[in-house]
This record gives sequence, structure tokens and C-alpha cells, in this order.
Amino acid sequence: MGRIITVASGKGGNGKSSSIAVISATLAALRYRVAVIDADPNASFYSWHKLYEGPSIECTCEIRQEEIVDHAQAQAELYDLVFIDTAGFSNTTTAMAAGTADFVIIPIMPDRASAVEAMKMLRQVQSFGKASRREIPVACL
Repeated sequence: MGRIITVASGKGGNGKSSSIAVISATLAALRYRVAVIDADPNASFYSWHKLYEGPSIECTCEIRQEEIVDHAQAQAELYDLVFIDTAGFSNTTTAMAAGTADFVIIPIMPDRASAVEAMKMLRQVQSFGKASRREIPVACL
């Protein structure tokens, strides 16, 4: 079973989709089976993926809060790594994606607003872990 990695932040424009593009393409080049779920209504990763010509990366879109967990877990049955690209605002789909993750990455830019939002997301992920009685590893990058 593959690992689910959610990239999340309540702030838009801090590099969530760009980070996933670089990481997923690099891992695909290393022959990992990689899938990305674009859970952002703006579909930034999906738009990038349509132009991408590198090693195979499966890309699907799922923005529905009631479907994201099942979709991510189904993809993890087929792929080594499943990345979930979340929206740049707090919503239930982002919360569910973070709650089902094996690891959460919180991108942070060098400004106060990014730091504030990163700390909010960090506390949310810790709460999701408490609710499910497990630790969800998280890193701010």
C-alpha cells in the first residue's frame, strides 16, 4: 500500500501545486509509481499536468469532501505515493485530506501571513491526529 502525502495550507500562492509538481516529477523519474489528486477547485496542478511530458504521473481531481478519503485510499492501493494538492483556503476537503494522510507538508513563504497560516494548519493537523488517535507527521517547508 502506498503512502498518502497531503500538501496543505490555508493560504493561497505559497507553492503547494509547484512543490507537488517538482516532487512528483522527480519521484516519477526515479521510477516510483506516483499519483496526484488535485483537490483544489482552481485545478492548478491539473492544468500543469496537461502540459507535462515527463515520466508517468497519474492525475485525478476530487474536490468533494465526502469522496476525498475513499479516493485517496483507493489510489494508495495502486501507487507508491499519492499526493493531495489542496486548496489555498481552509475547507472540509482539506481537513479530510490532511486527516487521511501519512504525512502532511505545509509550504511556507518568508512572510508573516504565511507563518500565521502555517501555524494554524500545523495545529489543525495535530488535532486531526488526536481525533484519530494517531500521530500524523508534519513538516513546514
